Amino acid sequence: MIDRELIYNDEQLVILPTLQKELLSAFEYTYKNVLLLDLFGNLSEQIKFIKNSNFKQIILVDYYPEYEGIIYQFQGNRKIKIFFTKSLGAFSNESIYIQFKDSVKLLEQNKICKIGFIDSNLYNVFKNRFNCCVVSLDIEKKEYSDKFNDKRVGILNEYNKATHSYYNELSALAFKNYTASL
Repeated sequence: MIDRELIYNDEQLVILPTLQKELLSAFEYTYKNVLLLDLFGNLSEQIKFIKNSNFKQIILVDYYPEYEGIIYQFQGNRKIKIFFTKSLGAFSNESIYIQFKDSVKLLEQNKICKIGFIDSNLYNVFKNRFNCCVVSLDIEKKEYSDKFNDKRVGILNEYNKATHSYYNELSALAFKNYTASL
């Protein structure tokens, strides 16, 4: 998270909502300055901080209606981009689809200059329709010990679907040709 006393007048400021703070380390490793934003708090202090900085670009992670104040304050005098962190499959969730459509509407109204996709498949779908790019987040690489066990299976969970983890486990086991021990 950005230390407001140690700003290095970088080109970019990434604004990450506290709702997605699990992405903080990846954004901090890839971009230098990341501001965690409490969407339910008073945004005037954060807007004042951004006004007093020399950032040329403001990158908003995903679209939230609470960003409207930031977009309104800085459109025209700073480049504003939105990074969309969801995948194409997430469009089955209506609120995520609406979030995406609102981002595209901002782009069409020239309030933002670009949409960045973390999912390259989503980029491939929309690259010929509007100004977008693929964003590659990097993470710090950690060395593993020699005791790494390749018989383990990593499980990804989707918090809002109770059966997602179950199906993911079965898929991972099938991929590794393991049998489930129930």
